[in-house]
Order: sequence, then structure tokens, then C-alpha cells
Amino acid sequence: TTETVTRVLLADGLGADPMRLAPYLHQMSVGSRIGVAYELARPKRWTDGTRAVLLGLMSDASAEVRRAAIKGFAECVPTDAEARDLERLLTRSGGELRTGVLAALRRQADAQALASADRLLSSKHKNQRLAGLELLRGLVEEKRAVAECHARAARVKAGTPDQAASQHLDAILRAEAAAPTLLDALG
Repeated sequence: TTETVTRVLLADGLGADPMRLAPYLHQMSVGSRIGVAYELARPKRWTDGTRAVLLGLMSDASAEVRRAAIKGFAECVPTDAEARDLERLLTRSGGELRTGVLAALRRQADAQALASADRLLSSKHKNQRLAGLELLRGLVEEKRAVAECHARAARVKAGTPDQAASQHLDAILRAEAAAPTLLDALG
């Protein structure tokens, strides 16, 4: 059976070509798909095919498979096309998936991360718009492209943000203010 072959190949470390199981992922059990995700990530030699399979596994029905794929993709810097695929996953509200996808988008260079934030902020889907703010907030917390993040947050705040958006906006814009020092307190 496919499951038996999968177990043998996983035990063998998938041999020289871990991609040879990719066409059979839809037939595999959850445990086997998790094994494939870990094996694909192990060599740290990323090919377009390896990255595509890991991205596909991020949208798996199983939370355990998604977790393994996110962990496997953790050191990758997404290409522009991959970033767009990752952004599509942000319509979901699952916390672990959302956290992993936002972390991947933050690994992009500043200009690409801001482009992702712009696409998310202009989305019709509420979860994606909120993810755009979360991405900006993460960039500000990492002290990256702070002025650009503030400008985008100010534009969003000029609209009518909901409560969840307001919390992120306040955090983004609050980072703009200088942190109080002991000298400020003592006069």
C-alpha cells in the first residue's frame, strides 16, 4: 500500500530525492504527511519543489501537518509568489498558522514585507486586513521600516477601524512616541 511504501521511504530518510513522495501526499495518513514535512525541511537545501510542497502542507486539514510544515519553512525567506500564497492563508483565524505565516512574511526584506502588508490591508477579507496590521506591528516591534509602518497605520486609522484593528493601530503608532526616561520623570 502507499502507506507501507511511505513508512519505508521515511525510515530511509527519503533517499536522495525527498520530492518523490509529493505526488502521493493526498493518499497519506496524517503521520506520514508530518514525516514528509520534517524530511523535506531537514536537508536545508531548498528547491522550488521542496518549498512548494511545504507551502501546500501549510494549508493541510490537519493542524499537526500544518505545524510541521510551518516549522519546516521557518528558515525560508519567501519569494514574492510564495508571499502571495502565504497571504491567502491569512483568511483563516487559526492562531498557530497565522503566527507562522506572519513570521515568514516578516523574514522578507523591508520593501517586500511592506508590499505584503499593503496587499493584506487592501483585502476584502477582515482577517487579512487584521493580518496586515499585525505584520506592520511586528515590523515596528523589530524596529524595521518604522516610518513607513506608521504612515500606513495612520491611513488605516483615518478610516473606521474596529476594536481589534484599533488595538494594533495604537500599538503601532504608540511606538512612534519617545519612551519616557528617568530624566523626564525627575524633571
